[in-house]
Amino acid sequence: MKTYFKKKSPIIISYRNYKKFDIADFRKDLFDNLLICSTEIIDYDVFHDIFMTVLNIHAPLKSKTLRGNNACSMNKTLSKAFMIRSKLKNNFNKDPSEYNNALFKKQRNFCVKLLKMEKKSYYDNLNLKIFRNNKSFWKNIKPLFSDKSKILDRDIILIDENVVISDKLAVAEMFNKSFIDSVKKLPIERFLPVPYHFISFKNINKIISDYKSHPSILKIRDLVKTGIKFDFDLTTPEDFEQVILMLDCNKGAVPNDIPVKILNCSSNIVSSYLSTIYNVAKNDCYFPETLKCANVIPIHKKGDKTSSKNYRPISLLPTISKLFERIMYDQILFYIERFLSSSLFGFRKGHSAENCLTVMIETWKNNYIIKCSQVVF
Repeated sequence: MKTYFKKKSPIIISYRNYKKFDIADFRKDLFDNLLICSTEIIDYDVFHDIFMTVLNIHAPLKSKTLRGNNACSMNKTLSKAFMIRSKLKNNFNKDPSEYNNALFKKQRNFCVKLLKMEKKSYYDNLNLKIFRNNKSFWKNIKPLFSDKSKILDRDIILIDENVVISDKLAVAEMFNKSFIDSVKKLPIERFLPVPYHFISFKNINKIISDYKSHPSILKIRDLVKTGIKFDFDLTTPEDFEQVILMLDCNKGAVPNDIPVKILNCSSNIVSSYLSTIYNVAKNDCYFPETLKCANVIPIHKKGDKTSSKNYRPISLLPTISKLFERIMYDQILFYIERFLSSSLFGFRKGHSAENCLTVMIETWKNNYIIKCSQVVF
């Protein structure tokens, strides 16, 4: 009954309805539709449209509205008790007699007691396995917090030149401008790429001749024998299927994108088409424009929440772009790993600061032992 704080606005969320989803029927329809248009599927947009059309038939998109102060322990018993409490409160406001006041207070105390019982019952029956990671932990613990807490504000409010900006579109435009200008404001000289038709090969040959005797270049040539020039290889359907099965279904995704769990269950069907799209793009030196588009989310890091400078952009990329990235990453890593020094620990998988310290300590110990043995003899 406390109305001195602003109620949270309802949330409209979109979701896919998998209630009548049959994986066998979906796989059959997907296989048939892709087979019909197999000669046209050399472009990612065509593949995406066919996949999403079949998926929308078997698992249509729906939307629902959630209360802003939705609580996981709320049930029909509590809701009915709150309705009776509100009715008695209205009766007391119309006729502030002792009798109406007593009825309202009795129902109010009963609601408080019932709410505590329902919360206790909900958390007593909660499966403790959901607390194994931070995401599920906070999802089930946050409903315990008060709605009056500023920590749980969903809408971002910014202040620019003493002007309060709360409109969602205006906030998004301000974040967009801030993220774009953040690189320009860095205290470094901006690099402007030269168009291809303005490049002078005479200048390139001059640069190569000027630096071919540089000590670092000579040292690299002595220690590293590349032999074969790097180039991206063509991929196979088996490679793509293996990469698809490695995807994490719990990662954030772009709205209206191919769901990872659906891609996993149809990996053996789509892998051949995706490998063809990748190979065509690789041969044409072209990355699909649709896969470059990301859903950018501002995440607060530290400091004042009303300043756009204290937010950092997090980009959510389409699922297929992650597959292309993994294929290229594996090929690049396989090529350069053989040329990297065993003493290089930074920015390498399986190599950390602990490994570097261990190697240093062991080297010191061995040198100390050798030095002591020489002194004894």
